[in-house]
Amino acid sequence: MKDPALAICSAGARGVWMDVLCLMFESPRRGYLITNGRPWTLEQVAVALRGDWQENLVYLKELVHNGVMKRAPREPKCPLKSEAFYSKRLLEDERSRSVWKAQKQRQRAEKKRSLSTQLSTRSSSSSSSSSSIQNITTKAEEDTAAAFSAIGFEKPFGHREFQDVFLSHWAGRIGDEWVTQIMEHTIQDCQTHNIKVPPQFYEAKRDVETRENAQVNNRRAPL
Repeated sequence: MKDPALAICSAGARGVWMDVLCLMFESPRRGYLITNGRPWTLEQVAVALRGDWQENLVYLKELVHNGVMKRAPREPKCPLKSEAFYSKRLLEDERSRSVWKAQKQRQRAEKKRSLSTQLSTRSSSSSSSSSSIQNITTKAEEDTAAAFSAIGFEKPFGHREFQDVFLSHWAGRIGDEWVTQIMEHTIQDCQTHNIKVPPQFYEAKRDVETRENAQVNNRRAPL
């Protein structure tokens, strides 16, 4: 528990704060407790939480008193966020996710422009251009097939953002790095940036861990 202010709160208040963070995460304006342009009152937050609202209200007042639950400062230029309860951590995570997503979009755009430039410089010969496209496409398909084959799948699965993260870690693997390490890094990266990991990826990770553990045991077995 890194927040000293939260550390001095009662166990009940800490549990209520976790539920408040869930509400803030699901809010239309992530990180804030706002509905229809109006900030929530403590009473509204207490009612929205699980359990007895009066007990929740006591814990909420404790969180406010200890400086854990704060209201955003009044901002004339942004009245929708003024005086609304908010989470600094969620806002920072959302900004990081937006920056990461923008970087990925720029990288894809640059990759497309680079590919277009390569093809245009070779347009003097239609046959050579066709061959270049085929080689680029084949190499990408081979890398993708190799990555998913290593975890037991003949075809790629999951949405594009998840695949990009997994293939990025696969391309950056070092030497004989365990496949489970690559998968774990992929899961952590996706969780950091709020990218959904397909259920079959978790299942595949368990299967790969079993296989790699068996390999380790075989190496240790006495002759």
